[in-house]
Amino acid sequence: MNKNRIVVENLNLWFGKNYILEPINLEVNKNEIVAIFGESGCGKSSLLRSIADLHTVKEVEYTTGGNVLINGLSPSQAKKEKMIGMAFQEHTLKEGTVRDNILLPLNIGRKSIVDTEYYEKLLSLVGLAEYADYTIDTLSGGMKQRVSFARALITKPEVLLLDEPFSALDLVLKTRLMEELSAILNKVQTPTIIVTHTIEEAVFLADRIIILSSKPAKINTEIKVNFPKPRLASIMNSLDFMNTVNTCRNLILNNSKYENL
Repeated sequence: MNKNRIVVENLNLWFGKNYILEPINLEVNKNEIVAIFGESGCGKSSLLRSIADLHTVKEVEYTTGGNVLINGLSPSQAKKEKMIGMAFQEHTLKEGTVRDNILLPLNIGRKSIVDTEYYEKLLSLVGLAEYADYTIDTLSGGMKQRVSFARALITKPEVLLLDEPFSALDLVLKTRLMEELSAILNKVQTPTIIVTHTIEEAVFLADRIIILSSKPAKINTEIKVNFPKPRLASIMNSLDFMNTVNTCRNLILNNSKYENL
């Protein structure tokens, strides 16, 4: 078994009587970024939460089939070993300082020793070296999202899962943070799955784009993206970028549940 990868084998999901995911098969290897894309409500986040073992019986009765492995471990085992880093569309930060929030995962479950050198490098990497003692309520939206990225990476996770991390940001800030995230992921080389509902985000960040069908979701198609990494916003003006965006858009529209309306 290769290390540093996510393996999804015949994963399916039911919420009560609702069939959410048809059997999904997917692998993500080291230094690979895979974007999950599809129309609203198709099951993108449900797939991500299944990989992260975040479904609970408090939400709704659910059943799953198939198998998910994180470096050869089940998601629940991988969580205990702090192998999974996550960031969401809502930053979910706590009261306290930037430092408190970034170091929080190290104090959940089995305590972990702070690698001070890595922490300081991470702060610098996300552009927060001068803000460690700032309280969260004094930060801008973009800075809060940087804290979320740093917190997701503080445990040196084997995989990174991002659920629409830019959805609450304006265009200028979103573009700047996408550039920064591309540079960060190129340095840490952590296998990453990012869920997005924006085609341009998927094309800009990903090595592969997985397009899901309507519910019950299945993988309709896969598109490879070959732009050099790390990526700069200027590539979005290129003909190749726009052609890739249009290809994705046409595939979505041709397979949409709304196509016959």
